[in-house]
Amino acid sequence: MNEIVNFLFECSQSPDESNRNIVAECIGKIALINLKEMKQHLIKNIGSANNYTRYTTATSFKYFCVKGIHVDNDLKELIRYLIINMKDSDINTRTAILRSLNSASFNIPFSLIDYIKKEDFFDPLLQSLEFKKDLIKEVELGSFKHKIDDG
Repeated sequence: MNEIVNFLFECSQSPDESNRNIVAECIGKIALINLKEMKQHLIKNIGSANNYTRYTTATSFKYFCVKGIHVDNDLKELIRYLIINMKDSDINTRTAILRSLNSASFNIPFSLIDYIKKEDFFDPLLQSLEFKKDLIKEVELGSFKHKIDDG
């Protein structure tokens, strides 16, 4: 199983987003089956130097944070790593983390209770939701202008 997991994390470095999303789902489904074995891989890769690997790892959380999963200390620790990484420098990784936290809060809210503190959870959340004018792009579509908000 380690060979498959290592191969998936190698594939997570792909610049193609559709490949990374498929890899994230595979990693998430393997974690759903065997979270204890996947825990160290997830912790290592959520802190990776590669933006794509961090994005893929953060996205994989939403595939194993499903209703019916047993909330144990391993799962709570992984959720803590997501919350710690909410301040990630890459906007796509921050978005993936927020989507995964949204999934966890909807499906397994008890996994978040220990970590919902103003300075640990709400402050980074509010900072990530600030309006950033530099992330708005204006695209010309013929005679029309369309604003794209990447923030």
